[in-house]
Amino acid sequence: MKKYNVFGNASVTVCVTVEAENEESAMKKAKKKFGGISSFFGNGGTDKLIGVNGDNESIFADEPVQFDDVLMM
Repeated sequence: MKKYNVFGNASVTVCVTVEAENEESAMKKAKKKFGGISSFFGNGGTDKLIGVNGDNESIFADEPVQFDDVLMM
């Protein structure tokens, strides 16, 4: 048997909590405040977990994974 890495992708949703006077101001503050998405150690490697860097931020997948690429190991 041969081994293959099969890659897929999914959209994620990021939530940033801010205080603002209106929706437009909230969007601007969120863009400025967002710390970014990073890979973190866990589950046996540095490419196993993703997370957000800032306080009052969260990330979650909001659709099934679509597998679209294969690489023989």
